[in-house]
Amino acid sequence: MRDEIFDRGGNPQATLLGAPKKVSAHDAALCNGTASHALDFDDVLETMLGHPSAPVLSAAMAVGEKIGATGAAVMTALVAGIETESFLGRLMEPGHHEAGWHTTATLGTFGATAAVAHLLRLNGDQFNHAFGLAGAQAAGMKVSFGTMAKPFHAGRAAANGVLAASLAQRGVTAAADTIEAPGGYAELTTDTLDRTAVSTLREDDYDIKRVLFKRHASCYLTHSLIEGLLQLRPLLGSDTRVVSAVHLHVLPVHLTTCNSETARTGLEGKFSMRFLAGLALVAGKASEQEFSDAWLNHPEIRRISELVQVVPDHIGAQMATPVEVQTIDGRMLRACVDMGIPASGRRVLDQQTRLVEKFDSLVEPVNGRGASTRLSELVQSFEHLEDVRTLMSYTRGRAGASVV
Repeated sequence: MRDEIFDRGGNPQATLLGAPKKVSAHDAALCNGTASHALDFDDVLETMLGHPSAPVLSAAMAVGEKIGATGAAVMTALVAGIETESFLGRLMEPGHHEAGWHTTATLGTFGATAAVAHLLRLNGDQFNHAFGLAGAQAAGMKVSFGTMAKPFHAGRAAANGVLAASLAQRGVTAAADTIEAPGGYAELTTDTLDRTAVSTLREDDYDIKRVLFKRHASCYLTHSLIEGLLQLRPLLGSDTRVVSAVHLHVLPVHLTTCNSETARTGLEGKFSMRFLAGLALVAGKASEQEFSDAWLNHPEIRRISELVQVVPDHIGAQMATPVEVQTIDGRMLRACVDMGIPASGRRVLDQQTRLVEKFDSLVEPVNGRGASTRLSELVQSFEHLEDVRTLMSYTRGRAGASVV
């Protein structure tokens, strides 16, 4: 992706993560959005059934760097973008997702557009035209899950948002009611359109507070089953060969999202409940390092994967998957961990510690410890930045390092 963008050239407006030179804001959003979702380790939001920040923040940071925006301005734009994604999710889900659309790509395009439109201070008419131009671009299908096209969706959504808002600012027009009109985006892409959703919104309640952060480098719908099996793992003793069967009780959405029966690559493994069940029980973790050929071909993981039965009979929360492990001595071990509850109270501080550790583990190999520590400090005081270019100057990486 970076090579393609460098070949195209363009005005040096915004930084590519891990790269020594700048490119256009559009291309920075494209590449950084793709990189942000490449490991499938980014945040999720249940109301939109997707990943909110990769498209929105990538677009907002690219344009923010281009115009020299403050941290507070970019943060406000981020809120505007994520609230837009979430509202559209409330309006269109679950039918949009179940029809096969990848919401990070589709709803993410509208979220990125809203964020950039906010940064550029578009007026009401321009904002509506920007949404119309977003609707002309918003696409991406779940059939791409487990391939490199999935993170490309996030990058494309970010770039779509930059382009839509920028063209609207220049006077380009589009359907002002592109989402809600008869034959519009919502009507065409979902069969569960709820036009009453807007009446449930409260000005003092923000869905960004419901964003969830990943502990494991896999589809978030698999996190509950991973956590449940990790709870049961100590009860098996030191030898997983006592496992004779594993039952995963899931919703229909799991079958169309993370039900790859055979994981041949690390990317496919992130969307395979069977592989992840074996990985959790054998390796005891599912960090990025575990999505390698060695673990994919591990004999015991393969054995357990073949014992997994995916049972679509769950009627509860989609982030709480009941799991059962049967052993050769007749025991039936059960667990269910709800991963859909946002952190609150003391758990927010614990979550902050985990996020800093996660940040360091991903950024230090690219930036080095010194620059990564400074970057972490700037991120944690983001709202006080007078110019986001200060932060972006620490994201250019070391020579020879790869961002993904």
